[in-house]
Amino acid sequence: MPFEKVVRAFELEPESQDAFHGAIGAANLALVSALVGEPDQAITLIERLLSTPGAASYPDWPNSITLAELRLRREWDSLRSDPRFQKILAGPEPKTVY
Repeated sequence: MPFEKVVRAFELEPESQDAFHGAIGAANLALVSALVGEPDQAITLIERLLSTPGAASYPDWPNSITLAELRLRREWDSLRSDPRFQKILAGPEPKTVY
């Protein structure tokens, strides 16, 4: 039930309606997805967030989605054995991160 509420909150303010807050919601949803065992959703969101400039790439933001954050933060540990996540981590920092 709580996971569905996170999904619903993201749906209420998608990136298509508010690029700044929508990206924050997508980053939160990616993190929660990773934590509750939804790797497909988490990785799909991470890939999109890494390729789109926005709030999720601000290094000072607690749920920042940058390669440095993905490599270092333990919150992403559940994804480390996934080949798709490993491929993301092996790549260069996207040009969307400034």
